[in-house]
Amino acid sequence: MPILVRRTGEKWQRANDKKFADEAQLQKMLYEAPELIPPDDQSPAVFIREAGLPGSGHTDLLGVDADGNILIVETKLAKNSEVRRKVIGQILEYAAYLWEFSYEEFNELFLMREKKSIGDLLTAITGGEPRDGFREAVTENLRSGSFHLFIAVDEMNDDLERIITYVSSRGSGLKLQAVELRVFELEGLEIVAPERHGEFVKAPSPHPAITVEEALANCPDEHSRTLFKLLVESWGARRHEVKPGMIGVAFRANVGGKIQSIFWASRGDLQGAFSVLSKNGAPADAVQAFRSVCSQLRGFDGAKFMHDSQPIVKFANIGEVETKAFLDEADRMVQLWRESVVARDAVELSSTNIAASGQASN
Repeated sequence: MPILVRRTGEKWQRANDKKFADEAQLQKMLYEAPELIPPDDQSPAVFIREAGLPGSGHTDLLGVDADGNILIVETKLAKNSEVRRKVIGQILEYAAYLWEFSYEEFNELFLMREKKSIGDLLTAITGGEPRDGFREAVTENLRSGSFHLFIAVDEMNDDLERIITYVSSRGSGLKLQAVELRVFELEGLEIVAPERHGEFVKAPSPHPAITVEEALANCPDEHSRTLFKLLVESWGARRHEVKPGMIGVAFRANVGGKIQSIFWASRGDLQGAFSVLSKNGAPADAVQAFRSVCSQLRGFDGAKFMHDSQPIVKFANIGEVETKAFLDEADRMVQLWRESVVARDAVELSSTNIAASGQASN
């Protein structure tokens, strides 16, 4: 079907097909305009190019969206003989080798290619930190191998369309689609006409939150379970909240009537939530003091805990002394935050009273 273009009030003109010089050009266009890769929920996503997977080669594009969905994209031009059956095998191989990656291994792929963590890349495009539970969602998708697979082509062929239609209609839970991207041009204007082939099988119901006991059982060894239990019991004893998620626990506190996430723990690690604290209004000096103490604890990576948005420390690298020191400082940060909220509210109340008094006198 032809593409017609016109400026308001002028005559319609037919745009000309523009061919991709090579697959690298198609890959580059998708990298620069990721909204052309259509996740079923249209959540903002970040991608890296040529991610190396040990034993499998390099994916054309590997991404993750703000909801923790993992996206794998393989690009092929119609003139490439691999655009039929072989491309299916390639993208399934990439998915198989990515399956059961840890969050840290997955994040390292982004650090290597973009020099930024997944969280920092998403913050740059959304203007906010990843939602609570984002890391858990990514971790669960890696563990279960629940990936969104896309084959991006410049022109669909009957063989590939039949394969895509068959897979997407079987109810197997495999999320596989093809995205046909035709480009047209007219007088210096380029137009992209994307078309989706195949429908994702409806995702199963979200995994229910686990219990604290189940989160404890998910720890890889007795040492990790001991520290995890220490965190849960000590945080609760300080009258704070322990909120289980899909695979781990959020350690939260009531600050000025709002429940705020302070840090997280899942399986074999402890994770700071410094960027979330700053975003939600924790005093900068209190957050910085929290960072500073953590960075000096044995087993904690000093540079990461001073600068990263959500740094991680393995339970295997720390002991009860360090865990208690971390808890003490987290609790101290909460108290300072509460005090700042009380002081702020007092100032606002005083300003309101002064304004009301001035209006009354007038």
